[in-house]
Amino acid sequence: MNTKETWKYTLFAVCAAAVLLGLPLLAGTVSLSAAASQKQTVELAVADMSALLMAVKKTDASIQEVQARVKREGLRFQTEQEAELFLQAIAKDLDIRAWTKEMKEGMRIYRAASENEAGVEREIYVSLYTSGSKSEIVAGSALTLRGKENQVPVLKAMMESYLQIFANSSELPQIISCVRGKYNGKLENDLQKKKASQLLAALKGTMVESLEEETVLSYSAYSPLFHTVVETNQRTMNLQVAAHYDTYMQGTMITVGIPIITVEY
Repeated sequence: MNTKETWKYTLFAVCAAAVLLGLPLLAGTVSLSAAASQKQTVELAVADMSALLMAVKKTDASIQEVQARVKREGLRFQTEQEAELFLQAIAKDLDIRAWTKEMKEGMRIYRAASENEAGVEREIYVSLYTSGSKSEIVAGSALTLRGKENQVPVLKAMMESYLQIFANSSELPQIISCVRGKYNGKLENDLQKKKASQLLAALKGTMVESLEEETVLSYSAYSPLFHTVVETNQRTMNLQVAAHYDTYMQGTMITVGIPIITVEY
């Protein structure tokens, strides 16, 4: 499925955009207190990721990719030097040799990608803009890590290392987890629906919204197992499941994310 098809059929694009642009996630049934440490936040995210892995494997899919996206918003610096030191700290942690920089609506946007020796892919996005009211520099960042099933401990260590850069911040990071699985060959829609239903049942998900097209199935749900939620059409969700046939992969792909899917499907 190409990018145009992906976004054409993404039922929850508005919800995903809200999260990716930095709108806050709401506290869930099991909320994280302000006093919770960043390490505890990572541990909860890894536990959620492990639950996704187990649920996808129960449907007899082979795991293709595990992804974590770590977001920080509302960081503030008093000087350009402080902002530059922040960029340098990220570059050092992620082994970034050069940033790609662009200007967009008065905002400086820095991007970079790298891969570590274990084969984990890393993409980083940093935005900086000057607040006119206080003449301070406001920053946000999103780090995306992509690895294999057996690399969850590596992803955990990388998230913990990255978050050390923000050790003095009182705000907790937002961590979004996704897992992608594959079935050999092309499954008919009825079987895709069955697999998605099995996955939702394994995660105790209650349906919130659904989209069922010839080329893609997409569902949002709420599960009491997970720790953050978002609102879609005035309803609470924290789990997304999607399935489609991928001609390039020559298989049917199933993707699940908490609280949303952030990979293309």
